[in-house]
Amino acid sequence: MPRSSPTPKVPDNPQRLLDAALMAFNEAGIQGASIQAICRAAGASIGSAYHHYGSKLGLAEALYVYGMDAHL
Repeated sequence: MPRSSPTPKVPDNPQRLLDAALMAFNEAGIQGASIQAICRAAGASIGSAYHHYGSKLGLAEALYVYGMDAHL
């Protein structure tokens, strides 16, 4: 019986986390948004978010820097 190939994993993409965080923060504010909801929307693991950004505040800081860089 042939084995089915494993489901391909979505590449780890910090930008997807930033995009999802921006949406979540716009909808619920930084305090109201959960890291779990952000990761779910990004299709990423919580470990990935903590690996790239350290915390929910780290995500917010990265969004701030990203926004500042885009406008300079």
